[in-house]
Formats: sequence, structure tokens, C-alpha cells
Amino acid sequence: MVSWRPDIRAAVISRTRINLHRKIVKHAAFTGQYPVAVLSDCVVYAADGISPLDFLPSSGVGITWVVVGGAGAAAQQKP
Repeated sequence: MVSWRPDIRAAVISRTRINLHRKIVKHAAFTGQYPVAVLSDCVVYAADGISPLDFLPSSGVGITWVVVGGAGAAAQQKP
């Protein structure tokens, strides 16, 4: 039996928005970059270059931090 639970739906959407906001604030604190647009499940940032890799923050030692599917960060060497 499937039942419609608007309270559970609202709680899931609320939690998702809170987590997205936390990621935006954490990214802004680390890089100083703020989003240009925020949709329900993605964030759009402006980049200085034409490549998406120009946007990714670097730690200064050739390592770029990439958030993969919101599950965590993975290190990637910049060429």
C-alpha cells in the first residue's frame, strides 16, 4: 500500500536544501566564490576561463578538490 505523505516529502526537500546551502557556504569560505544561480539540485558558478576546470579551487600544491555527486571530495592532479 502506497500512501501520500506530504510531511515526509517536505522534510526530504527541506533537508536537501539545507545540505545544499551548507555546501555553498563551505565552498564560499574556501574559495570566496558565490553562486550565480541555484536550482533545486545544482549550483552555477562563474568561471574566469572557458574550461570547467578553471573554476575548480586549487590547494596551491597542484591538487584540485572535486566534489563528486555530493558524496565527498576526491583529489585530482592538475596538468
